Amino acid sequence: MPIWTPSPDPGDAEHAHRILRTPADKPLKAIITSPDPTGTYTHYAAGRTTPCESPNHCENCEEGHGRRWHGYLGIMLISTLEHAIFEYTAPTAEVLAGYYRQHGTLRGCGITAQRPSRKPNGRVHIATQPVDLQKWLLPDPLDVHKLLSHIWGIPTTQTLLKRTNLLKGDAIVPKPNGAPKTKPPGRDRKRTQTN
Repeated sequence: MPIWTPSPDPGDAEHAHRILRTPADKPLKAIITSPDPTGTYTHYAAGRTTPCESPNHCENCEEGHGRRWHGYLGIMLISTLEHAIFEYTAPTAEVLAGYYRQHGTLRGCGITAQRPSRKPNGRVHIATQPVDLQKWLLPDPLDVHKLLSHIWGIPTTQTLLKRTNLLKGDAIVPKPNGAPKTKPPGRDRKRTQTN
């Protein structure tokens, strides 16, 4: 028999955020929810954007695929209140960096991004302005690194730490709800030393 609820459990939609680029046909109007700018060099290969792994071994670099810097921010669309990830390129980064220098954060910055040429890959123009946060209830910032790592299929720092702990001999024991959790062997790790 189903258990009916008014909403999903917290975390069920954790990875359900779209990556949005500036559309060609209309302006994108949003409020930034991320406090800080973040970005990485990427490649466009095999029909998708993936992070550049340079200076480590990077197959896309070796295959001659050019790399470009892309920035990523959590945004809330003004028209629908959807929380999404906004992708932007190096030429528009300076506008956001200027706002960040002036205000110390990007959170609460209103943006209007548009392509004046109305072409899908035309140059993007971004205008920024502070938003009255008394009128808007912004969601918590997205963990952009974690979301992009999930989308790109690369491990996060937390995943790497879990793998490292497993290699050191930690056991996986099921939680009551069936999800695994890491448990250190023995009781020594639970004790704290006082000197």
